Amino acid sequence: MKRTSAGLSAVVGTAIGLMIFFTVVIPMWIYMQNIQTLFMDEVSRRMRLEIEKVNERLELQVALQPPELHPFQRSRLFLYVVNKSPVEVDVPVIYIESNKIGLQRIDSVLKLAPGERIERPVLDYVLEPDEVVVVRLPTLRGNSFATGEIGPTKLPYMMIVQVNNASFGQWVNLRVSVVNVGDINKVVGCVAMATDEFATGCRGSAEVWKFISSPDDLSVFAGFAVSPGRYQIKVLQCRSYGSECVDALTEPAVVNVMGNVVVEVNSGIGSSVSRPLPLRVKPLVPSYTFVAGPANDSAIVTVPFILYLGNNTEPLFNVKVTAEILREDNLTSSITQPQVTVYRISPGETYFGSFELQVGDENENRSYGGYLVYRLTITEALGQITRATYSTNDFQMGQVEGTLVYCRWWINRNITITSCRTP
Repeated sequence: MKRTSAGLSAVVGTAIGLMIFFTVVIPMWIYMQNIQTLFMDEVSRRMRLEIEKVNERLELQVALQPPELHPFQRSRLFLYVVNKSPVEVDVPVIYIESNKIGLQRIDSVLKLAPGERIERPVLDYVLEPDEVVVVRLPTLRGNSFATGEIGPTKLPYMMIVQVNNASFGQWVNLRVSVVNVGDINKVVGCVAMATDEFATGCRGSAEVWKFISSPDDLSVFAGFAVSPGRYQIKVLQCRSYGSECVDALTEPAVVNVMGNVVVEVNSGIGSSVSRPLPLRVKPLVPSYTFVAGPANDSAIVTVPFILYLGNNTEPLFNVKVTAEILREDNLTSSITQPQVTVYRISPGETYFGSFELQVGDENENRSYGGYLVYRLTITEALGQITRATYSTNDFQMGQVEGTLVYCRWWINRNITITSCRTP
């Protein structure tokens, strides 16, 4: 009996142990596995959320609309938002930080797919003329994206416009205006002259006038303060301020501004110079010049001249001045160097030069002297700006004539006798 009772006790103990193992340990192990799975899922979800938050990126810019579009001459804000991230971005609200009224909330939901771009006006907010704002977009993942400061008197970018190939003596009107596409909700931009930005604020257009008074002014430069937007550049060339104008561009230039920009346009009219050009040649001796020399001797006579270019014209290259003998009476003559070339002469400059004439009497009448008529001519010049080749008829005084009377003297019985022949 004792051996049987001991055997039953071992079997019952084993059964109890197995029951405890299957009813307590295994469920506890399964519970712990479930807890571990839930923990890892939560960690994975949080890591995915953090990765999405890190990768979330919005490219945000804010522009102004022209105040002319608003009944009370106020500028509205215009948003440019691009989703640069690989995940969808949700913006539940728009915040506007103003230096005038503090933080303002605009209830406007934005949902952007990867790569999507949104362009829309903020219709529920208008700016005072001296107000400066910052626009901030918070996302559901906890990020926040903000713009720089902007306002009618604080525009973020500069547009430098250069107009080439203008004409002398003309007024140039350079105008930058916001492109009007017909839909008020799509007209974007505001512009001001850089010097007027802090005085009057930006408008739908701005202009500058400049008079082309010298070759250094052939390129017109102007600086404009602008907000992001779409602008049209127009150039007029006028004979007087505000009147008799023609378009200098074959068609207006259109520029999309999303940063500082330099725009270069060329006038389709081309550079021109009024003719005759203010270039003059003049001898520095009287028209009738008397020169005396001893009988039976030849002489070298110097004829100096002045070359002068007026102010309202272009610089000239390779200006050629020639001298020639038109007729002679009782003289023989030749010119040592019949042409002088001036490499460059600028407006307002003067060049001094000279020609040398070898003069002698004819053999049969050597003691009586004689005269000759000479001519100085500007035959050719090249314009530096227009690259035009000018000839004698293009100059105000392209030709001039002079008479040289060569007198002879000799001594007869201690008396000096002079003989001249004049026309």
